[in-house]
Amino acid sequence: VNLYPLILAADDQHVTFSITENNKTYALSAIYAATRAHEHRGRSTPARLPMKEFQKWTDDSNLIHLPTIGAEFTWNNGRWGLRHTERRLDRAVCNQSWLDLWCPMFILNKKLKLVKEKLKTWNKTSFGNVHDLVNSTEQMLQHIQDQIQIFGPSNELLAEEKIAHEPLLADEVIPHLITDDINALMTLLPSHQEIKSAVFALNGDSAPGLDGFGAFFFQHYWEIIKQDVFNAVLEFFTSSWILPDRLAKVMLSIISEEQMGFIQGRNIKDCICIASEAANLLHNKSFGGNLALEIDISKAFDTLEWSFLLKVLKCFGFNDLFCNWIHVILKSAFLSISINGKSEGYFNCTRGVR
Repeated sequence: VNLYPLILAADDQHVTFSITENNKTYALSAIYAATRAHEHRGRSTPARLPMKEFQKWTDDSNLIHLPTIGAEFTWNNGRWGLRHTERRLDRAVCNQSWLDLWCPMFILNKKLKLVKEKLKTWNKTSFGNVHDLVNSTEQMLQHIQDQIQIFGPSNELLAEEKIAHEPLLADEVIPHLITDDINALMTLLPSHQEIKSAVFALNGDSAPGLDGFGAFFFQHYWEIIKQDVFNAVLEFFTSSWILPDRLAKVMLSIISEEQMGFIQGRNIKDCICIASEAANLLHNKSFGGNLALEIDISKAFDTLEWSFLLKVLKCFGFNDLFCNWIHVILKSAFLSISINGKSEGYFNCTRGVR
């Protein structure tokens, strides 16, 4: 082999030389340095100072440690038992320019690994490690709830529990979608035509309210009672049909595409069809295999806390006036208990939606 080495630089710790072969010149450096912690196995541990100096040198020089295949360690002391020591002494490092000359797949893989490390650091420094924050907040909340169970509720503990709940509903998680113009439209006092449309949109055969009158009565005698209805609605503006009509205009922007039920233009049967089709495809061969999970998710309509619902609305950007109207509608619901086929008494709801 015709090799023509030429020493470029040398000292006690390293030697840099070039080799020319077939009119191509390669520059190489041999470095005498300590092994890193994971490159050593045995009773004696390598000195920390040389390890730190070597790591600092590679970092400052923007050098990349090339991966190797084969044996994990390249040297051993030839002894047995507790005196046996293994180390990785041979290594190869290079810069990014040298890497760019080789396999594109290797280049992409290495860059992705470098980006991954940077993203991990960025996540911890910029976001404070979200998973750890959520876990610590949940642990703090559980501790407060345990204290309430042991010592009973107190204003101080309940206040601490409320504060602990706040980070779990971070405002930045819910997009701020409702603008001032939309709020102005939502809280605008309804016109007479809007009130009439809401009344006639009611099912005439629906159950009557607390006053004993069903929707059919208001629709049939509209010309006689319309002015009283106008005055009542304009004073209280708690009609349960006017607000949904206005909400329908912004519903698609605040509800995800995956929610199919109770949205105009969407059909909950679409979800059933997709689930059925996915189940039929489970036996098809695919890379990594297939997995289906059947999860028992309870409906939240009857247990939803009003304070949580109002908090979410505010996070979306709905103003206080609109949220207060929603709260009034929620509080207007009454329930009665059927005893021996007869309804007895009415009482207010404290959670859930109609």
